[in-house]
Amino acid sequence: ISGRSDYPEGCKVYYWGTVCSYHYYVLNANKAVYNLGEEQNIYDTIEFANTTYDAHLSGEIPFVAKVSNPAKVAEVQFWLNPYGENIHLGTVTGPLASGIYTYQWDSTALLNGNTLPDGEYTVEARSVDGSGVQLAACTYDFKLANESSSGLHLAVKKPDASLAAGALVGVYHRYFNEDYGQIIYERVWEDEADFQGQINIPNSMAKDGNDYLVTALGTEPNFFYYETLRAPGTYILDGTASQAVSLKGLKTDGTALGNAIIMADLLEASFADANPSPGVAYELQEKKVAVLNAAGEATLNLSPGRYNFRLLDEESTYYLVQHDVLIDTTTTTIDFTPQSGDVATVKLASDSDYYSSTLLLRDSGDDYYGFKEINSDTCLTVTPGSYNAVIKAIKRDAENNKEWNWGLESPNMDLAAGDKKVLQFGTPLSGSLSQWQDEMPVAGESYWMNPAFNDAFGNTTTGIAYQSYTPASLPASAQSSGSVIARMVADKPAEKTDPSGSTPQEEQIYVYERSRGDFVLSTQAVSYIRPAIRIYDPQGAQVMPQTSYEQTCRYYFAEWYIPAQQSPGQYSAQVYLDAGTLTNGICESPPFLFTVQAEATSNIEPSVNVTLLDRLGEPMTGASVDLMQLLDGQYRIMDSNASDEAGQAFFYSEIVETGTYALKISGMSADPLVIDSVSEPLVLLVPLTPGTVPLNI
Repeated sequence: ISGRSDYPEGCKVYYWGTVCSYHYYVLNANKAVYNLGEEQNIYDTIEFANTTYDAHLSGEIPFVAKVSNPAKVAEVQFWLNPYGENIHLGTVTGPLASGIYTYQWDSTALLNGNTLPDGEYTVEARSVDGSGVQLAACTYDFKLANESSSGLHLAVKKPDASLAAGALVGVYHRYFNEDYGQIIYERVWEDEADFQGQINIPNSMAKDGNDYLVTALGTEPNFFYYETLRAPGTYILDGTASQAVSLKGLKTDGTALGNAIIMADLLEASFADANPSPGVAYELQEKKVAVLNAAGEATLNLSPGRYNFRLLDEESTYYLVQHDVLIDTTTTTIDFTPQSGDVATVKLASDSDYYSSTLLLRDSGDDYYGFKEINSDTCLTVTPGSYNAVIKAIKRDAENNKEWNWGLESPNMDLAAGDKKVLQFGTPLSGSLSQWQDEMPVAGESYWMNPAFNDAFGNTTTGIAYQSYTPASLPASAQSSGSVIARMVADKPAEKTDPSGSTPQEEQIYVYERSRGDFVLSTQAVSYIRPAIRIYDPQGAQVMPQTSYEQTCRYYFAEWYIPAQQSPGQYSAQVYLDAGTLTNGICESPPFLFTVQAEATSNIEPSVNVTLLDRLGEPMTGASVDLMQLLDGQYRIMDSNASDEAGQAFFYSEIVETGTYALKISGMSADPLVIDSVSEPLVLLVPLTPGTVPLNI
C-alpha cells in the first residue's frame, strides 16, 4: 500500500498498518513482510496517546503524541486542518527521553486571525529529525464544542486533580413521581469521559431549566462523586469535597481477602429532599467502587453522604455488608474484618438431583448478589441480618436430553451471628391462585390475580427454563472451573408494585469478569417455560382458553381483561405449569372463585359541555379541544378531548369560581364566503367565566 489513504474517524497509524474504531483494520502487508524478524523500535512511528473515539473537546486541549525512537526525534510538530487547510499549531522540541510530546492548545484563541467555530477537525502530529526530515505522522479526529450554550458540559478530575479520562459519568433526572409516591431517577446519560475527562450532554437530553443528579466513578485512585447540577451550565466534578476512606477486608482467620470487590449503594438519605421512606436510590446502586489488593486493602474517595457497602469474594465466597454508613469528614476507615463469632453461614442442602446452582442474596434494595456455579459443599460467609435468597438450580434429565434451570425465591431469612443456615429446595411443586386487588372484578376492567408455584420447603418459583443436554455434549454450565461473583437485576420498585404498568421480562444474571473489571450479562440459549391460566364461567365453560393467554401470565401475576359484555356471576380460575421432570406432568392450582360484577355506569355529570359549530354552522367533528387554567401567568392544559359527530366534547375536571379558564379549539372549517371552498385550519381561544356547573359553552 502506498500513498495516502482516507480512513474513518478514530484511526491510529502503526508501522504495520492502520487501526480504526470498532475493529476496522487496514493492514500494510508489504511492511509487515519486510518487518519480519526485526525489532519494532528500529522503525520511526508516532501515535496519539490520549485519544477517545467521537470526543467532544473544548477550552485547553492537551494533544499527547508518543514516538517510537526518541533519540532520533528533534521535534514534533502539531498541525490542524480545518476545511482542508494545514495550519501549524505549534512545535515541541526534543529530543525527549520519554518519547512523549505534549502540546497544550487553547482552542478558544484566535487562529490565523479568526475564532475557530465548533465542528469536526483533524489534528496531525509529525515527528522530525535534526536535519528537518519528517520521520512519521499520525492523525486524530475530534469535535470542537466551545460554543455550546445549552445542556450540560462536565469536566471530571481525579482526587489528585489530574484529568479523569475514562471516568463513568451518569446523569439522572431526579423528580418526585405523584403516581408512585416516591422520587424517581430517570437515567438520561451514561458514558465514559473523553481523554480530557469531559462529557458534553446536549439539550435534547439534559433540558435547560431542570436539575440533574450527576455521578462520576473512576479509578487510580478510586473515586465516586455525586452532585446536583442545573442545565444549562458548565461544571467541574472533582475531589475537593470528597473524603478519602481506607478499605480493609480480612477473613475470620485474619488472612487477607485479596482481590475482593467492593460494591456501594448511594442512599436516598444523602439528599435533603429524601423519599418519604428513604432507602436505596434505585439507579444509584450496584456501583463497583474498588478492588482490594493482595493485602486486602484499598483507598476510596467518596462524596459525603450515606451508603451501603458490600464486599464480595468468589474464592472464599464471602458476602459481607455494612448498611447506612455515614461518610463525612470524620470517616477514615471502612473495615470488613469479622471474627469467627461475628458471621453467619448459608449453604444449599445436598441433593444429587441437581448438578450446579447459583445462590444470590438480597440484603436491601432491589438487586441480588452472590455466586454462580456452586454446589452443596459451598458455604457462604455472610454478615448477620435479614435476607431473601434466590436459588438457580440445574437439574439434568438424561432420558429426555434436557437440562432444567429452576429459579426459586426463599422466604425471608433473619440470620444471627453464629447461625448456620441450610437452604432446602426440591420437588414436588404445588400451585395456588389468589386475588391481587381488594376490589371486586368488574366487567369492562382488568382483574389481576396472584399465582404461585411453591416447592415442598416453601420456596416460590420465579422462573423455569431448559436447554438441550446430552452427556457427550455438555452445556456451558458443565464447564465450571469454580464459583464466580454474580448479580441479578430486579425490576424497579414501581414496576413490581403495579403489574399493569410493567413489561415482564425473564430474570437476568450478570457475572463479574475480572479481566474487564465489570459485570457482563450471562446468556445461554434456553427456552422459557411460563405458567398459563384458565377462566371458567358459572356454567363451567372455559371463557379464556390456554392459547389466548399463555404469553401474558407470569409467575408473579396474571390478568384477565373482563369484556364489557361478560355476564355477571361467579367465575373460577386455575393456573397450571408443565415443566417436565420438575412438575412430573402438569401442576395445577385448585380453583379460585370470584364474582364478576356488571359494568359500572357513571352518574357523574360533566363540569364543562362544549358544542362546536364550524363556520358553515355545521357540527365540527374531530376538533381538538383543550380545557386550560391560568396558573403563574400561563395557561396550562387540564384536560384534552375531541369533538364527536355531533360536535360535542365533555370535561369532568373540577372548576372553581375563583379560577381563570379557557378553551383552545383546533379544527377544520370551510370558508362560508367562498363557494365550494376546501376546509382550512381554524384555531380559537375561548375565555370561560366560571359559574354554575356544568358550564354549557
